[in-house]
Amino acid sequence: MKPDRFDLLEPLIEHSVRVSSLMDEAINNVLLLAGFRTRNATELNDLSSGIHVAGRQPRQWYLAAILAEGVVGLIASIHACDPCEDDSSALVGISAEGKARLTGRGIRIAQDGLHSLAADDLQDHIRAVRRIAGAMHSQDMARRGFWKADRSLLELADELCLPPQEPSATTKSSRTSAQVLAAAYLALLGSLELADEDTIDTDDAVKITETWTGTLRRRLDDAPAEDRQELIRLFNEAAGEETDPAVKAFASGLPVAVGLAEEGN
Repeated sequence: MKPDRFDLLEPLIEHSVRVSSLMDEAINNVLLLAGFRTRNATELNDLSSGIHVAGRQPRQWYLAAILAEGVVGLIASIHACDPCEDDSSALVGISAEGKARLTGRGIRIAQDGLHSLAADDLQDHIRAVRRIAGAMHSQDMARRGFWKADRSLLELADELCLPPQEPSATTKSSRTSAQVLAAAYLALLGSLELADEDTIDTDDAVKITETWTGTLRRRLDDAPAEDRQELIRLFNEAAGEETDPAVKAFASGLPVAVGLAEEGN
C-alpha cells in the first residue's frame, strides 16, 4: 500500500478480505451448531470485526436427532412385540392389526410432515432418520449376528422418508423437522397410553414407553437448558393441535409425565 492510496481492488487486499469473510462464516457456523446465537460484531460497533456471541439458542438439529431416535425406536419396538406362539391363550405381544393401529397415526404424521419441510431441512430430516435406523440395525447386528439382525429397521427408514402422493388436508406449511418428529413421537406415545388390552398388554405398553422416554431423558441430561425448554415447547405445540379430547389430555401432561418438566411449570 502506498501513501494516500487505498485500492480495494488490489489482489492482496481482496484476498485478505475474502479469507477473513470465509473464516468468519466458518466460525459462525460452528457456533450455531454448538447452540449459540450470533451477530456480526459490526452491528454493535462499526469499528469491531468478527462474530459476537449473543447467547444460546436451542439446537434444532440435536432435538430432531433425538426425536428421530424416539420415533424409530418406538415403532421398531412395537413391530418387534410378537404374539407368543407357545401359549395362544396368553395376551402376549401384538397382532399385525394391533401394530398397524398403534403405529399408523405416528407414521402418517411423519410422512405428511415431509410436505411441509423446506428442501434443505427435508434432506437433513431424511439423513437423520436413515442414520438412526442404520445405527440401530448395526447395534442389533452386533448383538445378534448378521443373519438375525432386524432388517425391518432399514425398511422402516424408507417408509418414514416416503411422503404420500398428496399432502394431507391437515398438513401444516413451513414446519421444521423437529416439529414433525415431535408430533409423530407424541402420537406414538398416545397410541400406547390409550390402547386397550385387546391391542397390547399393559405391561408391554409400559415397558416400551418407559424404554424410549427414558432414552429421551438421558439424551437431555447434559444438554443446555434451552434444548430442554424447546423440546417442552414442541410437545406443547403438538398437544395444542390435537383434536381428540383423550389424546389432547394425555399430550398436555406429557412433559411432566416423562420427567422433562415439573408439575406447575
